[in-house]
Amino acid sequence: MPHPLLGEAPLSKITSGAIQEYRIDRIEKSKAARGKPPDRNILHQELVALRHPLKTALRHGSWLSSLPDMSQPYRSNGKISHRAWFSPTEYRKLDLATSRRAENPINERWRYACVATA
Repeated sequence: MPHPLLGEAPLSKITSGAIQEYRIDRIEKSKAARGKPPDRNILHQELVALRHPLKTALRHGSWLSSLPDMSQPYRSNGKISHRAWFSPTEYRKLDLATSRRAENPINERWRYACVATA
């Protein structure tokens, strides 16, 4: 059964351009079918699965002279983190609430954690 990217082509014909075309085609087909692109992790797993036969061909020496560049051309950071910011009013409210909780903990066994250390 031919691979969607490889087809019947030999491994030596798989180029960086062909890999990029596969990425684009995969994203477009997923958007048409499901209305959204495939998860980042899915694309990563597919390319890892492609990398294995390419590395095997490279180890054999005569099958492949070098690995094609498989990196994303414009890779954005996968992890998005937002720093929490409090307005002065919110911070004051938080400070008062934690102070009250420290003075009167819900459970007595946690009183030692509420004691301020100098």
